[in-house]
Amino acid sequence: MSEKQRFNRILKEIAVILGLGIAYFIFVSITGLYIPCPFRIVTGRLCPGCGISHYFVHMAHLDFKEAFSANQYIFVFVPLAIPYWLFKTYKYIKTGETKYSKIEIVILAIALISAIAFGIIRNIY
Repeated sequence: MSEKQRFNRILKEIAVILGLGIAYFIFVSITGLYIPCPFRIVTGRLCPGCGISHYFVHMAHLDFKEAFSANQYIFVFVPLAIPYWLFKTYKYIKTGETKYSKIEIVILAIALISAIAFGIIRNIY
C-alpha cells in the first residue's frame, strides 16, 4: 500500500468515526439517552469507561468541570493519548509500520493497569 493510499485510508476511518460521533452527539442532545454500560447493568458498579459519553458531550460544550466529573481518567488520558495517536498515525502513513516498540508496549500496559486501578478506586469511594 502506498503512502497516499494509507493517508486516504486514515482519512476515511477518521471521517467514519467523526460521523458516528457527531450522529451520537446529536442523538444524545435530542433524546438525552446514552449508551448504557453492560458492566454497570450486570454488576451495579462503574467500569473504568463509565461516563465516557458524558465526558465527550461535556467537552463538546467546553464544560470542563462536568467532563472531569463524568470520568476523571479519560479527562487526563485523552489529552495524553492524542499526541501519541498522531505520532503513530503519521508513522503509519509514512512507513506503513504498525509494530509497537518495547517502550510503547510498557506505556500501553501502564495505561491499561492505571485504567483498571481507576475502575477499582472509583468504586471504593
